Amino acid sequence: NQFTINKFSLSPAYAGTGDGFQVFGTYRNEWVGVSGAPETKIITADGMIFKNMGLGGSISSIDAGIFRNQSASFSYAYHAKLGSSQTLSFGLSLGLLDSYVDVTGPAAQSDPVAANNQNINAMVLDGGFGILYRCKNFRAAVTLPRMLSSKIKNADGKTAYTLATQQQVDIGYKYSFNPDWTIDPSMRISMMLNNANTVFSLAVPIIYKQKVWLLPI
Repeated sequence: NQFTINKFSLSPAYAGTGDGFQVFGTYRNEWVGVSGAPETKIITADGMIFKNMGLGGSISSIDAGIFRNQSASFSYAYHAKLGSSQTLSFGLSLGLLDSYVDVTGPAAQSDPVAANNQNINAMVLDGGFGILYRCKNFRAAVTLPRMLSSKIKNADGKTAYTLATQQQVDIGYKYSFNPDWTIDPSMRISMMLNNANTVFSLAVPIIYKQKVWLLPI
C-alpha cells in the first residue's frame, strides 16, 4: 500500500501537498516463483513550486503475463484556500502509455484466441484528473486515474482492446497521540467505469516521529 506514504500516487491533486520535494520508488513482485506473475516498478516525484501550485511526475512499468505497460506522465495541481484550515485542490496529469501484448510467446499460444496472432504494440495518450478536499487532518479525494478510453490497435489498424476508464475515492484522517506517535488511517475505493469491478483497500499505518512507518493492516 504505497499510497499510505506516497499520497501523490493516489491523485495528481496531491502534487505539492507534502513536505518539500519528495521522490518515491516502488517495486512490487506478486506470486514469487510463478511465471507471468505481476511485477510493478514506479518512480514518482512531486513538490510545491509556488505558494498554491504543485508539480509532479511519474514513470512506471507494469508486467503481468502477456501484458506490459510502460508510462510516463506529468502532473500539475492548484491548491485554493477556502479558509484558515480548508483547502480545495485540483490536479491534472497527462502522459504517454506504451502498451505491449506478447501473443507469440508460449504463455499466449496456449490460448486459442491469441494463438497465431501478431504481437500488439501501441503508444497512446493517457491522462487523469483529481479533486482533493482537506480540512485540518481530514482529507477526501475523488480521482479519475485514467480518464481517457484510449484504443489499442494492432498492426492492421483494428482495435484490439480499449483501456478501461477508472474512478477512485480515498478518505483519510491523521491523528497524533503525542509529538512522537501518529496514526493515518486511509480507505480507498477503486472502480472500473465500464464494468462492476470494485476494489476496497484499508490501511492504518502507525508513524513514529515521521521517520518510521509500521503497517499492521
